[in-house]
Amino acid sequence: YRSMEEIVERRFIRGLEEKAMMEEKQIDVQGLSTLPNLIMVDGGKGQVNAVLNVLGRLGLSIPVCGLVKDDFHRTRGIIYNGREIRLDESSTGFKLIYRIQEEAHRFAISYHRSLRGKKLFRSELDDIKGIGDKRKKELLKHFHTIDNIKDADIEELASVESMNRRVAEELYNHFRNNRSG
Repeated sequence: YRSMEEIVERRFIRGLEEKAMMEEKQIDVQGLSTLPNLIMVDGGKGQVNAVLNVLGRLGLSIPVCGLVKDDFHRTRGIIYNGREIRLDESSTGFKLIYRIQEEAHRFAISYHRSLRGKKLFRSELDDIKGIGDKRKKELLKHFHTIDNIKDADIEELASVESMNRRVAEELYNHFRNNRSG
């Protein structure tokens, strides 16, 4: 349950920090600072208790319920205040929870696919200060391979679209300092 606690803690700490910044007029954007009226967890008593522990540590009072599954991993009801409430599959409440669950799963799957897609294009360039996706793309378009980038001098690196001399020097020095042999 530690990963569940970590995720919830990160989300609500960011929300509380954002809320404090809004109150101090440092930012004018409402995002995570808007606290939910209810937290619905895709899990049973253990997951619900993990979330309640985090909320308690942060001094937040938000109702938390969990989706209880049967032996075939189908939702059979919700757990709230330590009590399981069974739901009839034909009830409006069950249908609403089912739609929420499907949307959450769809969102999670698309998020993990996007992460997996980003990892496919991971390279040594990702570890260099000043090199983001745009510069990485431009460098690979210009030099075709990481080895060609490593062999380039500062002037060649700086001549690439979206690059500047400072980042070119950073890139050049990174590869010179990390060369083996």
